Amino acid sequence: MTIISDDQARDRKQTEENFRLAVEASPTAMLMVDQRGKILLVNSETEKHFGYKREELTGQSVEILVPERFRGEHPEHRTEFFSDPRARPMGAGRDLYGRRKDGSEFPVEIGLNPVKTPDGYLVLSSIVDITERKRAVEKLIEQESLAKLGEVSAMVAHEVKNPLAGILGAMEMLKRRLSEGSFEHEICDEVRNRVNALNDTVKDILAFAHPKVPRPQPVPVRILLEDTFSLASSDPQFRDVDLSISGPDVTVPCDVEMMKRVFLNFLVNGAQAMGDKGKLSVGVKKRDDCCEISFRDTGPGISAEARERIFEPFFTTKAGGAGLGLPIAKRIVELHGGEISVDCPEPGGTEFSVRLPLSRAAEECEPRV
Repeated sequence: MTIISDDQARDRKQTEENFRLAVEASPTAMLMVDQRGKILLVNSETEKHFGYKREELTGQSVEILVPERFRGEHPEHRTEFFSDPRARPMGAGRDLYGRRKDGSEFPVEIGLNPVKTPDGYLVLSSIVDITERKRAVEKLIEQESLAKLGEVSAMVAHEVKNPLAGILGAMEMLKRRLSEGSFEHEICDEVRNRVNALNDTVKDILAFAHPKVPRPQPVPVRILLEDTFSLASSDPQFRDVDLSISGPDVTVPCDVEMMKRVFLNFLVNGAQAMGDKGKLSVGVKKRDDCCEISFRDTGPGISAEARERIFEPFFTTKAGGAGLGLPIAKRIVELHGGEISVDCPEPGGTEFSVRLPLSRAAEECEPRV
């Protein structure tokens, strides 16, 4: 039996206290776990990252912080670490995620460090939230991809645009030689309609590849929405769609025509999702630094897989269309310094949200549409 002097006991106690202070002072989330996966110690950064109080975590299994889809394999990784305790990153080459108290997840990097004690090894884990880093990398990749896609799309669109104009001209000349109401005359009309649809797609490609620079002016959002409603209501597909607006009137700096295009896209998508019959509600909210406009329909919603790709150029779940409406809307919103997102709430339907930044300069100007 090892006998410890009073001085040694005091030194050990002081060392443990210093260790706790060092862990608490760490700018990253840190927690200590034993070989059974029991949480022994957490710092305040861990509380901030995961939304738990430390007393809610201490004594619990570390799997409480792991997404459910990874919990089954987590004990095996812990056993592997303790069989060869040395400092190492966890999950090298894999995407790792933490799970907050509210069930939400966030990407993390985890470092494992063995701590030798008289009773055996413990593991001290450092956890870094890399959400912003991943977002920055994804943004850079997206910008590079968009630049390359823009070059190719613009070249293709330019090569197609002139021949389309020639085809339309030839059809009009041919129609004038045919009897109105004849089968051939109707064929010419059908060809013209199809060429016009293709021409619209070319215009969308050019708008996506080389969007114009916004000319923002202070605009009351509700008036802009009402104007867009009037524009949409002239389309027969909105005959049985109940359109409504709720929330305060908020003034934001934006390019009127560009933002109308964004709003109209959401209205058309919502009407089509509902089979041109249902309720489409638009809500306006003023946040601390932005105005949020949400478009919610009562349709069947969008699958999780489709939501992951819905803003990708040329991705579409519709039988027709080029899959550029939402990507163009996203680019326009981002050119205004805003954000766009999609969600399918529990009751059903789909909700698109646009967040546009507020500007003091815009608020001081006389609003107009």
